[in-house]
Amino acid sequence: MKYVAILVLLLGFTATTAIGNTVDGKGVWCPDDVTIERSFGFWFKNDKAHNWYISIYNVRSWTYEYFEETRQININLGEYVLNRRTLEINHKNSSGETLWKCFLINSEQALAQGLKALADQVKAENKI
Repeated sequence: MKYVAILVLLLGFTATTAIGNTVDGKGVWCPDDVTIERSFGFWFKNDKAHNWYISIYNVRSWTYEYFEETRQININLGEYVLNRRTLEINHKNSSGETLWKCFLINSEQALAQGLKALADQVKAENKI
């Protein structure tokens, strides 16, 4: 009986540790220094990946499913693959693959505001 109690306690601590390493409540910012309106990011919340991006001077969000693995996070059935160690996202689409270097972001609001600032900058630089 003593061993069962110890096992239950150890499993409880292990489960808590594993859950604590989830990406829920965290996000990444993936800037594009050449074409800044192509910058985007993901905020992971409530088991969904919220993709924030710029579309015609507006900031928009789309929600995807994601699956966490030890070394990577697969978003939208592998369309986006985030390397947990390097924070690089490989984006696969019909045009091919693009590799993006991403950075941790503190909040979903900061991600949306950063993209809004970029959209405003692009709009201000246009002549027509």
